Amino acid sequence: MKKSTILTIGAITMGVLFANAQNTAVTDPSGYVSLGNTDEGQPAVAANTDLYATIPLLQNTKYTGKVELPTEANKLKFQSGAAFTTNQWTGTSHCVMITSGAKEGLTAIIQSHTADELTLTLPNGASLTGIVADDTAKIIPCWTASNLFGNSVIPAGTQMFFFNVGPGETNSSAKVALVYSGANWFYQFDLVNQSTGNADDFIIHPSEGFVIRTGASPIASLVVTGAVPVTKHSAILTKAVANQAEDNIVGYTSPVGEKMSATGLGITAGDTILIFDKKAQGQNKSAQIGLVYSGTNWFYQFDLINSQTGNADNYVLEPGTSFVYRRVANAGVGNEEWSKLPSYVPGLND
Repeated sequence: MKKSTILTIGAITMGVLFANAQNTAVTDPSGYVSLGNTDEGQPAVAANTDLYATIPLLQNTKYTGKVELPTEANKLKFQSGAAFTTNQWTGTSHCVMITSGAKEGLTAIIQSHTADELTLTLPNGASLTGIVADDTAKIIPCWTASNLFGNSVIPAGTQMFFFNVGPGETNSSAKVALVYSGANWFYQFDLVNQSTGNADDFIIHPSEGFVIRTGASPIASLVVTGAVPVTKHSAILTKAVANQAEDNIVGYTSPVGEKMSATGLGITAGDTILIFDKKAQGQNKSAQIGLVYSGTNWFYQFDLINSQTGNADNYVLEPGTSFVYRRVANAGVGNEEWSKLPSYVPGLND
């Protein structure tokens, strides 16, 4: 029997997670999500096939506490109570996630730290502006190429592609490619940092969209296991060049599907979303569903799967599936934060 989405959240409340905000020991609600094709008898990813994916879960919390007002662009300091060993969170990659306030959901990589102050690498277009004293944050391990798929059997020759879309780019080619040897991930190419060799520690960001490509062997089952998000999803949607459309390859950090009307998506009339069929076999696939934003609602631009037309507010973004968010050419230059509390989170208190 194929796994779909199972969340062990029924008996867990938000109060349990945040009951001791200064303590390192917390209990995260947990679950797992199957990526790709979940139809009975079908592989998650067929042979010679691309899957547009994103990570629907988080890693388990290692520390949570209140922070101070940031005084530098890339530094975040925890209030009294933090007493880290210098760089204890950098031996293996860790991230910090803001869990309250105006920047709830923002996640950054910890590059180094003292006993209480983190030096961070922020996502492109993100900033710490808006964080105030007494906002809360948590430290979690980063998702990496080597820890993402747990016990899933990944065939040798499987690839992952990451896009790092540049200013004013649409239909962008991948900037980074990893290939699996059967035991480890290696850089196939890296046009961003020119990295080579072992890529097991390559960091995959929350809300980042990427492509998993199989070779001659399919992936039978592709399961992500982790902590259920109980804070806002957050992603930066960029628009860097006037009068040019720009693609953002992203996903929604949620283990359950969300209707378009509840995603918080929609910036400028004419913005479009391109969605790829996770069940269709093939590489370099064209989008099968296109949605366009009117300024108030989403509408089908085309649907080559179910032939839907008209209002698309009830279209469901599926968990673990990434898509292209194309900002319209006439949108103003500037980054927009896509921030939304998943609809299931308030129900954790019920």
